[in-house]
Amino acid sequence: MNRIPLSRVERRRLFYLLVGIFLILSPLLVAYSLGYTFRLSKRTLQQVGGIFLKSDTSGISVFLNNQFVKETSFLPGGALLPNLAPGAHLLRVEKSGYQSWSKTISVEPFLVSEFRDILLVPQPVSAATATPQERILLAEPVSPPKPVGLDSEGNLFLRGTEEILATNVQAYGIAEKGEVFFMDKNGFLAQIETGTGAIRVLGRPGFYLEGNRPLKFVVSPLGDIAVLDSSGGGYLFHKGGGFITVGGDIRNFSFDSEGKKLLAIRERDASVVWVEKNANQPFQAVGTIEPLVRFKSLIRDMAWFFGDDAHAVMRTSEGLFLTEADGRGGRNTVQLIEGPVEAMRTLTKFPNAVFFLQEKVWRKIEL
Repeated sequence: MNRIPLSRVERRRLFYLLVGIFLILSPLLVAYSLGYTFRLSKRTLQQVGGIFLKSDTSGISVFLNNQFVKETSFLPGGALLPNLAPGAHLLRVEKSGYQSWSKTISVEPFLVSEFRDILLVPQPVSAATATPQERILLAEPVSPPKPVGLDSEGNLFLRGTEEILATNVQAYGIAEKGEVFFMDKNGFLAQIETGTGAIRVLGRPGFYLEGNRPLKFVVSPLGDIAVLDSSGGGYLFHKGGGFITVGGDIRNFSFDSEGKKLLAIRERDASVVWVEKNANQPFQAVGTIEPLVRFKSLIRDMAWFFGDDAHAVMRTSEGLFLTEADGRGGRNTVQLIEGPVEAMRTLTKFPNAVFFLQEKVWRKIEL
């Protein structure tokens, strides 16, 4: 079929039409790329932001301000909610057979708020008996053996050989993997290098010491050191910037599996200390301390859930609980087990499991 060529007038009209469309749309496209969207109802350009969420649970339903938005695929992944007006938005994630997750999120202009560690807990929570291999690991002592001792003269010696490693020692402590630390009577903190016996002075942090009561040390995978003094004062020796005061009345510390965050555990509450800057949230710089959770009853045990290093598990007289480290928009805290639990552990070798001892039997919950 032969096409009839356009006349010069028709070509000119088409040209001007395309130029007009370009002139109308190009400002909108530029504005959109800069974080604006056109609101037809108001006939104005509005600054917008967005929310990105990610969960390892597939097929989740996403609701925004109680309105269904989308459902993710059968593969675990993320969902982007773009072009949101600045202000507070209620975000809720649901799936049949799981407890829902929700937060009230403040959307900022030109920014995408990311929530990459959404963990949906099954409802009801099921528990299985730990395997023989798991029970062997759970039977290993949490506290390391003491290869050194301190005599009445203040000499730190190596047990078995009586070799003196350091003198004028006020108190010492041993970390989980056997690293030896000590405070001398002049207030200097030092570490004894494994193998060589060389002494590395870390600083003079001003710890409170009660007699020769041992100090407690926890070493991260990155080499940072959390120190607990005799009064419950907590300090973080950061390899890049000296000592950071964490606070008082601390009973224990726990680093996540990568050493980027530290749990500071007290009798009824806990905080998260950012040891490394959060790459996804710039306001969480090194040394940032955030309240994590508070209970009416005593916290008997607390540890990281190593499956994502973004949740913590805690044991109280009321049962076993899971809470998230990200406090933006509120924290989702879920009760895993109700009633007395005799002990609780998490292991890096089984990162998705929470182990608990009930009626002298080790059981596990897989999340």
